[in-house]
Amino acid sequence: IPARSSGQLTACKSNCKNLATALEMYASDNAGLYPTRLDQLVPGNYLKTLPTCPAAGMVTYTDYKVSPRGTYFRFSCVGNNHASAYGGFDKSSNNYPAYSAAQGLVDHP
Repeated sequence: IPARSSGQLTACKSNCKNLATALEMYASDNAGLYPTRLDQLVPGNYLKTLPTCPAAGMVTYTDYKVSPRGTYFRFSCVGNNHASAYGGFDKSSNNYPAYSAAQGLVDHP
């Protein structure tokens, strides 16, 4: 694994964890309900800005979904931004890393 690819993947996973922490803080302040959109976290008490994936150079956590009742969420780093860091896996690295309220960080295919 090239060092740069690995470092970018580590930073992206950190972004996922930070985003999830902000979502949990939001839910804590809002009767256990997650926001309907990630932009409800910024600017303010939860995040200064939405994080950008270092490999893609832009916000890639664009597939955020929250359950109809607002009690579950999931999102991923949309695209195949970390393909070089995911060598050796049988499945596509598209849309990884991912995060969900139920599973936490899902860091590889």
